[in-house]
Amino acid sequence: AHLGDLCKQNDKLLAAMRKALLETIYPVVEEHFLQDGMKPHIYDSLIIRYNSTAAENVETGAGQPLHRDLGLVSVNIMLNDDFEGGGTLFEAQLQDEHPTTIQPLKPI
Repeated sequence: AHLGDLCKQNDKLLAAMRKALLETIYPVVEEHFLQDGMKPHIYDSLIIRYNSTAAENVETGAGQPLHRDLGLVSVNIMLNDDFEGGGTLFEAQLQDEHPTTIQPLKPI
């Protein structure tokens, strides 16, 4: 689901996302990835449900198919912490003889 569509339907979600962007996500992106004067903005935002059963199928995977994001920075936010598996594979890893998936870090 596109986050923008969900926020149009839910004022509490919109407020929570604005707070997260302004207080947490944008400051980290600005500090680590942007040059002076550049400001972050959202190109696209999705909420994708991870399906561990589908993860067992190598051809279809559990969420997004192999793709390239068009933005300078891609941010993945874990919405819950009661799961096993998951992760993100970066294209450069496909060149590795034994690629590994970057596993999500559970909040402390």
